[in-house]
Amino acid sequence: MTAAGVIHLLATLMAIGGLAALATPAARRQRGHPMTVLIGLLLLLVLVHGLSALEHLGMSRLDRLIDFCRLISPVFWFFLVYSWLQFDASRKLAESDSRFRMFMEHNPAVAFLKDTQGRYVFGNRAWAAQFDAPVESLLGKTDADLWSPETARAFDQSDAAARRGEVVVMEERGDRVGNGRTRWYEVHKFPVPRPDGAVLVGGIVMEVTARKQALMDIAASEARYRLMFERSPLPMWVFEQQSLRFLDVNPAAVKQYEYSREEFLTMTLRDIRPPEDVASMEAAVSGLEDGVADAGIWRHRKKDGTIIDVAIHHDAITVAGRAARLVVLHDVTEQLAAQRRRAQLEAELAQVRRLESVGTLAAGVAHDFSNLLTALQGHLALADRTLAPDHAARRSLKMVEKVVKQGVSMTRNLLTFAHQMPSAKVPCNLAETVADVMQLFRHVMPSNIDLSTLLRDDSLWVRADRTQLQQVLMNLLLNARDAMPSGGKLTISVDAARTGDVVTGALLSVEDTGTGIAPQTMEHIFEPFFTTKERGKGSGLGLAMVHGIVTDHGGRITAHSTVGVGTRFDIELPLCEPADPQGPAPKPAPAAVVGPRRRTVLLAAPAEFVREIMVTTLESAGYPVRLLADPTELGADFDAICDELGCVIADLDALTGDDPLTLLRQCSAKTPVIIVTANTAVFLDEPATPFFQLLPKPFQMSQLIQRVDQALGIHKAGDE
Repeated sequence: MTAAGVIHLLATLMAIGGLAALATPAARRQRGHPMTVLIGLLLLLVLVHGLSALEHLGMSRLDRLIDFCRLISPVFWFFLVYSWLQFDASRKLAESDSRFRMFMEHNPAVAFLKDTQGRYVFGNRAWAAQFDAPVESLLGKTDADLWSPETARAFDQSDAAARRGEVVVMEERGDRVGNGRTRWYEVHKFPVPRPDGAVLVGGIVMEVTARKQALMDIAASEARYRLMFERSPLPMWVFEQQSLRFLDVNPAAVKQYEYSREEFLTMTLRDIRPPEDVASMEAAVSGLEDGVADAGIWRHRKKDGTIIDVAIHHDAITVAGRAARLVVLHDVTEQLAAQRRRAQLEAELAQVRRLESVGTLAAGVAHDFSNLLTALQGHLALADRTLAPDHAARRSLKMVEKVVKQGVSMTRNLLTFAHQMPSAKVPCNLAETVADVMQLFRHVMPSNIDLSTLLRDDSLWVRADRTQLQQVLMNLLLNARDAMPSGGKLTISVDAARTGDVVTGALLSVEDTGTGIAPQTMEHIFEPFFTTKERGKGSGLGLAMVHGIVTDHGGRITAHSTVGVGTRFDIELPLCEPADPQGPAPKPAPAAVVGPRRRTVLLAAPAEFVREIMVTTLESAGYPVRLLADPTELGADFDAICDELGCVIADLDALTGDDPLTLLRQCSAKTPVIIVTANTAVFLDEPATPFFQLLPKPFQMSQLIQRVDQALGIHKAGDE
């Protein structure tokens, strides 16, 4: 072979080598029109130089062509198949790349790719949208160009971790350059290696600013709730609705109930309720609905056993997926006590007003009744003097006299109720007074009644009429006895009345275990003539008289009763200083009375039926009587008349002037005056003198003559 043939042969082999090189993986990654042209040129070189090499071998052109085609046909088939496969792979790769780009462009999540220098080499629309710029204008920039320095440094740190082969999932804060807006992102960064060994950084980012803001708002809300919960002056707690277990309590609840927080968290609602309230509490909780609700007022028990009243407000919440309730409580114990006290005081005030009106009516009845009894007693005395000792009417008169005495007693009880009976109040030791009554009462107490006396404080002194005080106690004891026909226990106690730790008075209590008093009856027990006893067994004046005496002594009486359990009467009296052990100084003896001197008696304003018997009695005793309707009508002339009189008897209840008592007091400077009245209370402020005396109605005619005799005798001694 010639040198030219060798050259053509070498050129052919080199072209075949070039085609083989294009079949390597590195060459296959290069796609497009230039690669196709190169392959075609190499095939042409193989054809030209191959034919030239055969020609130099001495073969004819046709033979050379046929042999060459046979020789290179496998190569052509190889490259034909290779080219088809390469074209198909390029087509599929282009389709896949198009789908990927379409997916990334329309993905709402941010996607990007950074090179080894931190420059963005790819970014989708969502990535560009966060900067309000086209993608092309952002490629090639770094984080330092797009973000604040602080944010860029944070991004660089996470990029470095991704280049080390780590997959980074984190939440990052991004501050845009220039606009000052802060956004939050959830970032997923991952390594993207290149064939040359370089590692790019790919990233998928989702903006979570709204979610982050919501979480921060929730955290701030929880912080505010915790602050309000912890600093609230009202007790608050959270309990699980199903188990009723406490989940949280605030310091105010710890202080109010005296349990520690740790103790609370081991307890349930049942532990702070009185046992009798647990069932109703459980029923109420089981029926709770969502939303804020007012549960009303319930009783709670503190650690020391104290029962308090609380107003409860609650709302439905969820704690760790469990249905729970947030509860706010307000201690209303004192408020309810004040309301009950106010209601009690209003009831007592209404009772006092009702009794005052009844007392006014009772006083009027007693005044009229006393006039009738005075006349009856006068006529009885007159009949007793005129009838023979064996007269048949004397038996009837004795019966009438007995009835009159009973009427006198009832009248005095009515006047006592109306506070119109005089009383001599002196310091009395309450315990000693009770002990004296009990000595007497034990003898009339049935054996089936257990009588006990508790003198808890024997140093209490009260200013009282000892007789009236004994009468009060006897009346209450007899009522208690009658309330226990089958026996029971009767307790009388004396103790100090207290408001808190302050002693406010003396407390006398009478308590029985009898039948009790019905609530509808309690409102009327102190009213005159009201009684629950059978006809003929009670006048209805006992408790009315008790109320009148206690009130007259500046005290207060209250009754507490439960039907079938018993009744307790509490009497509270004001305290006073103890009595002087030496007793009061003796009063000077009255002036000596010289024999009576018969002189004219002026009888002023008695009722007609009383006037008649008084005139008869006085005249039969030798006293001339002069009648006068009302001395206040005479004015100044009354003084002149007084000079001519031996004595003036005036019915104070019948006088109508503005101030008859003052006029009569002026008259007593010259002439003895005897005041006749049923309302003896008005006489308490008038100092008695030998010339100014009181004769309470009803009275007997013998008492009238005795007072007139004394008045005229004293007057005569004064004249002399």
